[in-house]
Amino acid sequence: MKKLLIAVLILGTINFTGCDPKSADDKAVKETTRSTTTTDTKTNNDKTNAAKSDTTATTAKTDTARATTSDGKQLGYVKKLYEESGSKYISIQYIQWLSGEEAIKAIMEDDKCTREEAQSRYTNDYYIRDKNKEVKKVKVSNNATYSIIKTGAEATKSNFDEVKKELGETTQGILCDVTIKDNEVTDLKQKYHP
Repeated sequence: MKKLLIAVLILGTINFTGCDPKSADDKAVKETTRSTTTTDTKTNNDKTNAAKSDTTATTAKTDTARATTSDGKQLGYVKKLYEESGSKYISIQYIQWLSGEEAIKAIMEDDKCTREEAQSRYTNDYYIRDKNKEVKKVKVSNNATYSIIKTGAEATKSNFDEVKKELGETTQGILCDVTIKDNEVTDLKQKYHP
């Protein structure tokens, strides 16, 4: 079957280049080739479009998952800590903390560079990927705990006002692990990064 298809494709190529069919059989082969090629092209296009659709759907799900405020631990730059209508809130830009091969691949994708260039840029044993620049507003529980780094690398217990003051002294925000339960921040802990 494959040999027949190859022969048909070759004959179709010959006909495409300008050779005239010499008989009714040649003409039938030419028509079959066009039909087969059209069908194969349509099938391949359908498969490609389906794959693109699946990839787009997966990407959309992934981006949505990163951008939503789901229960569990999230990592991001806390940009602002504030009160509004009697409740406390943070503004946070979620990020990814990557290491190893995952970091190299992300750098290659983000910076559109070669593996060698990515490896030369991967100097801290981690890569912070912040492709999603969206800043989310998340309510903070009244019983939330706070920890910030005052000296060294360890975060120590803090409070709302100290964190708010610390945020006032930075433009990028503070990199924090944020624990969320029932759509509220229950713990905010600054993450050390050199």
